[in-house]
Amino acid sequence: MNPSVPRLEGHVARRILVNCRTRPGNLAHLLPAPLRPQIVEGQAIFGLCWIRLEEVRLAGWPRWTGLAMDNLAHRIAVEWTEAGQIRTGVHIFRRETSLGLAAWTSGRVVPGPMNHGLFDARETGDAWNLDLRTPDSEADVDLATRTADRVPADSVFRSMETLRSFLEAGAVGWSANRIGDRVEAMHMAVERFQVQPLEVRHLRCRWFERQLSDSEWSVDSAVRMEPTGVRWMRAGAFATAGRDRANVTIQ
Repeated sequence: MNPSVPRLEGHVARRILVNCRTRPGNLAHLLPAPLRPQIVEGQAIFGLCWIRLEEVRLAGWPRWTGLAMDNLAHRIAVEWTEAGQIRTGVHIFRRETSLGLAAWTSGRVVPGPMNHGLFDARETGDAWNLDLRTPDSEADVDLATRTADRVPADSVFRSMETLRSFLEAGAVGWSANRIGDRVEAMHMAVERFQVQPLEVRHLRCRWFERQLSDSEWSVDSAVRMEPTGVRWMRAGAFATAGRDRANVTIQ
């Protein structure tokens, strides 16, 4: 699977990655073959990617044509076997955006549908907070974070460098298309992957709460990415119907 020529480009003004953990079997049934949960210390890693994008435009277009938006993805770290090699990335269950135009064009410019949500984002000193309300209320999010010195002591990631490397390796994101008969990938290439640890002070996530009971998951860690340039490229697809795990070929 080789990334194609850049399709979109822009600037990451803010990116918060919240990682949670659960037993692999709790979410594995939601994944299309050949994707499977990526396991870290016996745990599947899932969570949220909240990102503030600016100057988003077709690759090669001038910056003044770009758009700004907040997006949020519910996702899980995955792996798959391709040409005998194990690859890693994320599978995106659901995405929300603050920009109506982005929701309307989703599945056309980038893979997968996006829902138009109401984002109340607040940055105060060393704190980053989000209240997200969705039209169906099924993916509402309440998140409160603040700067931390290190990853939590009970994290499955033993160090900040281990966590950074894990997240950096998840640059390929898979999403089901609008019809649901294919899963398509985009490769998100950032100019530099520099992150700082965060403490999650509060998290309510309706979508994951509908999939898991409170005793089945816990918050593991979180980071904030430093501002950077970004490009997105299409990175493959596979059909979801009439195929088994052993015979799937990433196109």
